[in-house]
Amino acid sequence: MRDANSVDSGSGDSDAVPERDPEEPGTEQNLETDPSFVALTPDERRLALTAGRLFGVMAAKAGQESPHPLRAVPFEGGVAVFRAVRVGGMILVGDDESVMFRASSYTFDRALEEFSAGERTQVESFGRG
Repeated sequence: MRDANSVDSGSGDSDAVPERDPEEPGTEQNLETDPSFVALTPDERRLALTAGRLFGVMAAKAGQESPHPLRAVPFEGGVAVFRAVRVGGMILVGDDESVMFRASSYTFDRALEEFSAGERTQVESFGRG
């Protein structure tokens, strides 16, 4: 099922997150220095970096440079990373590394409810910068 506020809200498991080319600008540096990231556990940091890479892919696809401000918030079963700029929104990453993107028009509570109900975004829908 396609949702107008998502990259692709297809249900089911997502494939592995594409590796970021080290030559390509990304969002990890910005995320790694944010106090919200520092407070995460090592496993939560790994999940947050997954979202950071996906935001980097989205930014590159939109012709934007990274890094952009990101903020990570853990929830039971994963981590949400928020990007408050154009082509922003939130990416929720579950402990199983499945992901869901929602545009900034979504509330976190609504996104979390959908994520908990099994909504996911197919990783390939993020594209490759």
